[in-house]
Amino acid sequence: MNLSQVRPRRLGPLLFALLIGGWLAGFGLLLLRLHSQTLDDGLNTANTHARNFEEHLTQILQVIELVAINLDPATTSKANAGDLGAPAGAALRTAPYIRSLSLLDADGRVIASSAPQNIGQRVNLVDFFPDTDPSVEALRIGAPRHGRDLSENPPDATRTPLLPADVSLLPVLRRLPGEPLRWVLAAINPDYVINQFSQLLDPVRGHAQLLRYDGMLLASSSLTDVPGARGLAGEVTHRLSLREAGHFEQTLPDGRAVLSAYRASSRFPIAIAAHLDREQALAGWRAEAQQMAVIFLPAVVAFLIAGILALRRQFRVAAQQAELYRQTRLAASVFAASSDAIILTHPTGEIISCNPAFLRITGYEITEVLGKNPRMLSSGHQDREFYINMWQTILRDDEWQGEIVNRRKDGDLHTGLLSINAVRDEAGALQHYVGVTHDITERKRAQAAELEAELKLQQQLLEKKLLQEQAVRDVLSGLNNRRYLDETLPREIARAKREGYPLSLIMLDIDHFKKINDTYGHPGGDEVIRALGRIISADVREGDLAARYGGEEFVVALPRMDLDAATARAEKWRVSAMARSVRHGELDIGFTFSAGVASYPKHGADMDNLLLCADFALYEAKKNGRNRVARHEAAEQEYDGSTADFP
Repeated sequence: MNLSQVRPRRLGPLLFALLIGGWLAGFGLLLLRLHSQTLDDGLNTANTHARNFEEHLTQILQVIELVAINLDPATTSKANAGDLGAPAGAALRTAPYIRSLSLLDADGRVIASSAPQNIGQRVNLVDFFPDTDPSVEALRIGAPRHGRDLSENPPDATRTPLLPADVSLLPVLRRLPGEPLRWVLAAINPDYVINQFSQLLDPVRGHAQLLRYDGMLLASSSLTDVPGARGLAGEVTHRLSLREAGHFEQTLPDGRAVLSAYRASSRFPIAIAAHLDREQALAGWRAEAQQMAVIFLPAVVAFLIAGILALRRQFRVAAQQAELYRQTRLAASVFAASSDAIILTHPTGEIISCNPAFLRITGYEITEVLGKNPRMLSSGHQDREFYINMWQTILRDDEWQGEIVNRRKDGDLHTGLLSINAVRDEAGALQHYVGVTHDITERKRAQAAELEAELKLQQQLLEKKLLQEQAVRDVLSGLNNRRYLDETLPREIARAKREGYPLSLIMLDIDHFKKINDTYGHPGGDEVIRALGRIISADVREGDLAARYGGEEFVVALPRMDLDAATARAEKWRVSAMARSVRHGELDIGFTFSAGVASYPKHGADMDNLLLCADFALYEAKKNGRNRVARHEAAEQEYDGSTADFP
């Protein structure tokens, strides 16, 4: 053997190894890039949680600050126990996270409270952050305290940190404007904050912490975190002193590797830290890496076989017989050891060889498949058109690849990724067909199970959304119900007050509704209610609040609309109702309604006063002949609050 024969034999394997190494290196770099991207996505997710939690906590504290600012000076000066005024009462009704609101004198003694048992309790005014001058009207956060409220504090109530299972509250202190020196203390339920953390951030994936600027832990969705302790957020406290928001990887003091994001409140001395478990965040990356490996490795094996065949051609000139024998043994070992099913057929289709993996997957013996056509494995799941297209592709391109469902000897089905390649000699004559099948049965079952679980989850979410809609929707009229109005209208009035725009209220009542029910029956009355609901819903804006208030009575709140425009809107509805009739069986039912209009801030500063003024105007419309729209006037205060005499 001369030098010219030796060099190709050495150069070929070297180039082949370099190519395989390049593929593996590229695959490794791809996995590293995906790993880095997964961690970046996790940090962005943690950052999103921190931002959402911070905005929610800031809103909670803003409510408390607004209550303190808007307390009636007469109420605070009298210090009547259990009566802190309408703003405090409204806050307690709409804010489930506030257990109680208490009024403190200059020495920290409770002199009035929404929870009478708190009266007489004394609060250490220096145990709050930040430590500011009492003259500063700033909201301050206290350390977590034992008990559900101030009255339940044991003698060692100031002991910190608490045990994780302790019942506790978060005290929030705000000085009232003016003199004498008074404080409002809100007892916040930390369980409300923790539940919100847990609902939006799966405890398996991570946890969130509520911190003061000085690093004290106020609340956490982790069952092992101790309220009142410091340093449980790792590097967050240090980084918070440098920047108001950020995200990074770290190991917490308890040894957990996490992806952390923190965000300070825009107005108050608190911060939110969201921690995603690093291993959980990388779980998806690992699964994807495994799937890529399943696809990549067979391709490398196939390329390896092709490389061996190419090398055999190079060696044939120098030592054809010896090299042919060696390559045959090598190919046979790969053929036998492959976990994929491999068959070799004549150009006419008869099987002339198969590997052990083929026999294991199909369940046949070697004597049962030699000389047979692979169509013996057909399951019937692919139609005749499928096989026609497959062979047209093979005859045209010498190859075909796709998914196929075959039947085992015992009748069970299995799914595989089948690759068919034509083998030709040096002259281009067809010699054999090679079929390689990678069994993906378990993967398909897992995908089907995942799809079924996803469909089930979507159905559950749809049902939940429907239940939520039914809870706030009046089925008969299609409008919101009274409960939704009672919950939402105070917030709309508060927003109108905060942003300085008007809000008008229209109260409508169907004229002679009892007579309609008596004449046409309750189904006829229901048709009239539906018709009025359609008139209203067809002409309300996004942001308007329309509700069936009870029986034949409706209430529509119109933010950013003054009294004149609201009166015109009600008049438009009245004309529309008067011009149409309701078909009920063989009868046409005509109907009219009366309406009363009131407006914030002209007629009232809260929901109760606005409803009363609108009801008074409705009374006037009924009294003056019905089928008309009346607007409330300030001089009409003799009204007793009832329209019962005008059905």
